[in-house]
Amino acid sequence: MDSIIGYEVDFLRVGENSKSGDAIAIRYRLRDASRRERYEVMIVDGGDQKAGQALVDHVRYVYKTERVEHVVNTHPDADHCAGLSVVLQELDVGTLWMHQPWNYAADILARVLDGRHTPNSIEKRLRGKLSAADRLEQIAEENGIPVRSPYRGERIGPFWVLSPDEDWYVDELVPYFKDMPEIDEDEGDQEHLDEGQLWGKNVKSAADWVSEDWYNETLPAVAVEPRMENESSVILWGDFNEDKVLLTGDAGPEALTRALDTLTVSRINPCTNLKLTQLPHHGGRHTVTPTILDRLLGPIRAPTSRSNVCAVACVAKESERPRRVVANAYTRRGARVHTTRDCRGFWYRRDMPERQNVSVQNPLGLFDKVEA
Repeated sequence: MDSIIGYEVDFLRVGENSKSGDAIAIRYRLRDASRRERYEVMIVDGGDQKAGQALVDHVRYVYKTERVEHVVNTHPDADHCAGLSVVLQELDVGTLWMHQPWNYAADILARVLDGRHTPNSIEKRLRGKLSAADRLEQIAEENGIPVRSPYRGERIGPFWVLSPDEDWYVDELVPYFKDMPEIDEDEGDQEHLDEGQLWGKNVKSAADWVSEDWYNETLPAVAVEPRMENESSVILWGDFNEDKVLLTGDAGPEALTRALDTLTVSRINPCTNLKLTQLPHHGGRHTVTPTILDRLLGPIRAPTSRSNVCAVACVAKESERPRRVVANAYTRRGARVHTTRDCRGFWYRRDMPERQNVSVQNPLGLFDKVEA
């Protein structure tokens, strides 16, 4: 069996304005039983079209290959999957990993209250609303690229899918995607907020500020329920020998809790060897809670204590994320928080070749004023 002897993760900046997205390139070095070495490449999300081209250029000119073993689309939002169309068309891709919610149209129909709908109408609605993801499936079929579903327990290169599991995805996530027909709530387990409730009444303006210090944390103990599309994000746990890597997409609190539960059942403590983690939803304030972060990073440390965890927020050049209250919460637990805001990207590596002209970025400090 081949062993991994080095890896690097590149978080590319997506967006020049305030709209962020994710575009992540990963390369790892393998050694076989005969001690021969080779590299493999994996891409997680592709941002917009411009970011997709940046990923292609990065693979070609930095990784020096045309081959990508695995492409993962964490969820169907355009700011995560539109750029992957460029990747699929221009590079030699081994497997595309993505959810195809339209394949569950019949399951959804069984719970729809309006009898005028059919499986075809629901499938058409999903493909139309999620056109960027639908396009990925079309390109993969045109180019003979296998498409697989990234559900809990699947192995994708050196990564293990922690969330979602298929039952949760089909029963409690897809039926509540935006603009889906009204669902019979008696068939489900959750109470769901609509878009107006979530982003209107329950979310305070970021113009309201409160004071924080090291021991005064204002991150809410209970997170607002996010969009179900975000909760459907593929959460990946990377196993690079002593180093572990967590990639979260736009996952919300329930998805993150389920992912941590999966690790617990597998007797894995993320506090032990986690070296690199992504801030969910670009560091949005309604994705993590103190309890989730305590499970992931450990409790709040002394101000002079730091861990070896690097936490990265993929944000656009003019983005207000990561939210200060979130960055502070990671910092208190020892993480070094970095962003892609003021650079083309952030590079993390272990036992990989040096690069020319890579600038060193200082982590964010503790903010004394945060969003209320």
